[in-house]
Formats: sequence, structure tokens, C-alpha cells
Amino acid sequence: MSCPVSNPQHDYVGLVKLLPLLHQLVDATGEVHLTEEESARIRALGFAAHAGKWHVPPLPPELVADPAAELIARLDRLSATADPRKRAGDFKRRRQPRWPPGSDPFKDLAEPFRTQARTIFARLCDKWSFDLPDWRKAILAGRARWLAVHPPDSAWGRSMFKKRGGYAVQQRYRRDGRHPLGLSIQKTQAVTKRA
Repeated sequence: MSCPVSNPQHDYVGLVKLLPLLHQLVDATGEVHLTEEESARIRALGFAAHAGKWHVPPLPPELVADPAAELIARLDRLSATADPRKRAGDFKRRRQPRWPPGSDPFKDLAEPFRTQARTIFARLCDKWSFDLPDWRKAILAGRARWLAVHPPDSAWGRSMFKKRGGYAVQQRYRRDGRHPLGLSIQKTQAVTKRA
């Protein structure tokens, strides 16, 4: 297929703007199924079109973007915004590098929290002493840090108690052969049947 030369009676720019708005996108073979209204809009742009299967005419080269060049430009824009040193204005602090192996994972905490975190970490390591690979130590260190800075209070205990109670009720319903959400599902179905 040869690319058409710009024809004054064909509005290629209008066609390019209209194609993404069709109810069905153009497939890889350049064909699309048009409705009567869409075919009328395309005929108004100077192209022969009819409802049903329609082959999109080849577009002039100046209207077709080079996918490789467009991708390279997008990647350049992304890399410029991804590097905080290239960003303009205020930005978040970059993520700190990992602690070197064997260093203290709590050295950046203030003193009362540091001691508490070490105590919690020791207790968690004792609990997992039978199976304690390095990846689990890292997870336990993170939990110890969080628990030292955010100690569980009575509100946390109450919320855990409520969760445990909710799970127990669901188990009892299942054991009795009822659906845990049975009543609420029946109410929802009754409301939707009325509507």
C-alpha cells in the first residue's frame, strides 16, 4: 500500500481525531465496525464509509507517529522525573540504603525506643530460634522497630478481641451449616427484588 498524498477533500486530521472516539477501536489489520452515525461522521470528513466493516485508509506519514521515537521520548521524560536529583522543587528524601550485615538495625532510633526495640527483637528471635534465617531476622527487626515506636495499647487489644470474636462467630455459623452473612445477604436480595 502506498501512503496517500495530502488530499484537500479528505480531512485526515479530523479522521485521526475521530478514530479513538469510535465505539470500537481499529484492529491490527486497519479495520473497524462502524455504526450508521459513525459512518456519517466519517463521510462528512470526505471519506467513503458505510455502516459495518470498514477499512481505514492509509494515513499520511506526517500524521503517523514513529512508535520507537515516541517510546524513547517517553522513557527520557520518565528517567528525568525518576531521579530525584533531576527533579525541580521539593521532593521526598531518598530511601536509605540497607544496613550492612552485622550492624545494629536500631542505631538510628532514640534511646528509649532503641532499648525497647532490642528487647522485643531478642524475644522474637527466641520465639523463632528453631528456624531463623537472615530474611526472617530482617522481618523481626522491622516488627521490633514498629512495636517499640508504636506499642500496642488497650484500643488495639479491644480491636483484636473483636476480630477474634467475629472469626469465632463465622466458624460457629459454618459449623451449624449457616452462611456467615446469610441474614444480610437475604436482606440485600429482598431489597434488590423490590427495586
